[in-house]
Amino acid sequence: MKGVLSLNVMRKLRAKFVLLVVSALFLLNLDAKAQCKQQFVYECASMQGVIFQRDFNIKLKLNSDGSSGTKFSQFLNKGSRYRFRLCVPDEIKGDVVLTLFDGAHPELSNPYASTFDKTTKKDREYFDFICNRAAVYYLSIRYKDGKGSKKGSCAVCSLFFVGKQK
Repeated sequence: MKGVLSLNVMRKLRAKFVLLVVSALFLLNLDAKAQCKQQFVYECASMQGVIFQRDFNIKLKLNSDGSSGTKFSQFLNKGSRYRFRLCVPDEIKGDVVLTLFDGAHPELSNPYASTFDKTTKKDREYFDFICNRAAVYYLSIRYKDGKGSKKGSCAVCSLFFVGKQK
C-alpha cells in the first residue's frame, strides 16, 4: 500500500512539474515577443570607438489613445560625453524618434537632443550629448505623430560612453 501511495504522489508531482515547465515556457515566450530579438540588440550595441554602457529595449506599438512608446530614466555624469543610438527594423525607419530630456528641458518643447531634427526634418541614427550636470535624465522612444502601428515592432536605444570632456 505504501508503494502505491508513493506512486500516486509521484504521478501528481510529475504532472505539476510538467504544468509548471509548460507555464514557464509560455511566459518566457511572451516576454521574448515583447522585446527585440537578442541578435538585433547586439548589433545595436556594436559601435567602433565608444564603450557600450547599456540598452533600452521595448516593443513599440500605438495605443488606442494615439500615444506610443515609453520613457526610461538614466543617471549621467557631469563632464562625460555620451552617444545615444536608436535602432529599429527597416520597415519603421523614419517613423520612430529617440529623445533626451529632463524637467527643465521638456520632451515635446525643448529637449536636449533627439534623433529627429525638427529644423531640417531629417532623422539620424544617433546623437552625442555632453553632460554639464550630474543628474537623472529621461529617454523616450516613441512613434512620430501620425506614425505607428497597433501591431507593434521592437526598438532599441544603446547608450555609449564616448569619453571625458576637458
